[in-house]
Amino acid sequence: MPNTGDAISAANGVLIGGLRTGDAAACAAAYTTDARVMFQHTPTVSGHDAIQAFWQGVIDMGAKDATLDTDELLDFGDTQVDRGRYTLTLGTDGGDVTDEGKYIVVWKQDGGTWKIFWDSFSSDLPA
Repeated sequence: MPNTGDAISAANGVLIGGLRTGDAAACAAAYTTDARVMFQHTPTVSGHDAIQAFWQGVIDMGAKDATLDTDELLDFGDTQVDRGRYTLTLGTDGGDVTDEGKYIVVWKQDGGTWKIFWDSFSSDLPA
């Protein structure tokens, strides 16, 4: 059985894989059915369908790749807290734009796999 850090990294791969293929349903599959996404300048997004719509909006804005780098992972048994940094690549008519920021994710066990329960992230770049 992989250690928790490896399992979280693999679970992050589900989200990033969906982003890379432009598949919002695959992105949403990384979340629990009762998950929340808390992004800057927007109300909290709750539930699987709303999270899928959120990621579809991100993809429609040109998002095509991301990296997630964990700085700290706290283990609470069936709950994990992941704090780190992200980069998000958006393809635009003028070329690629990269956003950088930080995130905190609360992970929960769901059917034997780690899924995102709470997802909060914000850019480090000026508005």
